[in-house]
Amino acid sequence: MRRRRRRTSLISLRESNEINITSLMDIIVILLFAFIITMPIIEQSLPIDLPRGKAGAMDLTKKHHTIEISIKRGLTLDGAPISVEELGAKMRTIGANEPKSPIYVRADDKLDYGRVVEVIQVLKLANIQTMGLVTQAE
Repeated sequence: MRRRRRRTSLISLRESNEINITSLMDIIVILLFAFIITMPIIEQSLPIDLPRGKAGAMDLTKKHHTIEISIKRGLTLDGAPISVEELGAKMRTIGANEPKSPIYVRADDKLDYGRVVEVIQVLKLANIQTMGLVTQAE
């Protein structure tokens, strides 16, 4: 009986102890690019039923702040929840440092009108010179 020889040697069967992370880095770079490209596109705001009205387009290229008043989620400034007292302090700071910076107020259509007037009063006391009420285009 003839003995068969192995076709592979023991040297070629050794395992490599190094981790190849090239493909992992490629995936991370692609995800990073996708995140960087899509992040400015996503508008981060509360779902609000805006009242309908005729108005000109807003200039969103300038630095601005947005106050949102929602029935369900309350009051937010630039997407962060805030109380009326904190809003007053923040608006006084903005009014002192950058009084020409526009403040846009977005409020639910079904919201009590007194709540909107309260926010407008805070803006007036804070010496904000440019304020706009955001409506839904007809």
